[in-house]
Amino acid sequence: MEKLQAALAKARAQREGVPVGKSGHPELSAKAQSRAAAHEEALEARWQALQEFTPDARRIKQSRIFASSVSADSTQFDILRTKLILEARKNGWSRIAITSPAASSGKSTTACNLIAGLGRQPEVR
Repeated sequence: MEKLQAALAKARAQREGVPVGKSGHPELSAKAQSRAAAHEEALEARWQALQEFTPDARRIKQSRIFASSVSADSTQFDILRTKLILEARKNGWSRIAITSPAASSGKSTTACNLIAGLGRQPEVR
């Protein structure tokens, strides 16, 4: 999948007349590289500044948050989480919205279970 994405990026860059490096990715100007590095550094600093939050186990159970640990109850949310991560990467999404046609359909419970499941993935923020 990564090779395909690299090939597409290279083709787009060539079509737009942007120089392409050996990695197959468009080359950035020195100013753009510096700006991107500063942005990444600032983003990493913000993530490092966050304090870890550990909710009360009794409260989690009362709220029907099953995906906070690996169990038979969390399986369906784990599948949903994995499919969501794959689609987000494929489409370049950085935000996900959860909606429903009516009130009390389970949006908050679904969102909390997805958050808990994503929290068990160390490479995902």
